[in-house]
Amino acid sequence: MKPVKPQKPPNEAVFYCLQEIEMTHPDPIDAASELELQMIELALAYRPRVTAMFTGKCLWCDEPVDKGHYCDTECRSDHEKELRAIKHRRANEN
Repeated sequence: MKPVKPQKPPNEAVFYCLQEIEMTHPDPIDAASELELQMIELALAYRPRVTAMFTGKCLWCDEPVDKGHYCDTECRSDHEKELRAIKHRRANEN
């Protein structure tokens, strides 16, 4: 099975996968299995990438942490709200 490159928008890529699988497998279970694998590859290719590196400190309040990026769910929630607000401000500026 060849890997699917995210060169097309997701909807077109899904349609391409469906077209390709229909004629390659006589057994519908094999076709469904291959389609599932291709859908997983597409989902992984289009997922947001993690941009934060582990620093040992909470990204929001700078408290020391052993694992992860935040010391608790409140810090994560507050930081995500701030990042969302920054993203929306940028979108409104354009």
